[in-house]
Amino acid sequence: MDYLTYEKPQDTIKIESPVSDRGGINYLEDRVVSSKSQLVENNDAYDGWRYRSKVNPQFHTLNDLEGPYYMYKAANNDTIVVIKDGYVLKFLLPTPDTVSRRDRFWKD
Repeated sequence: MDYLTYEKPQDTIKIESPVSDRGGINYLEDRVVSSKSQLVENNDAYDGWRYRSKVNPQFHTLNDLEGPYYMYKAANNDTIVVIKDGYVLKFLLPTPDTVSRRDRFWKD
């Protein structure tokens, strides 16, 4: 598997049906992005989330978003940009120290 990391770019790609497995979302046959990537920008108030926290309804991760959507990321950047139904959403890639060891999919 090839994991999307801070260093790696991702050209714009259409994600039809994201499949979440073991803390990652498989978006190509061999590409994975962390499902724990947290929403950091939602300026246009997108509200079509698959899951909603009862404790904090404004908290969302990439796993809460159903396809289809477009996603891209610049090299040496920690922000994933998602375009969903005309809304621009930004998610922060977690770093290995912000993900519990149980959920970590990074290689040690």
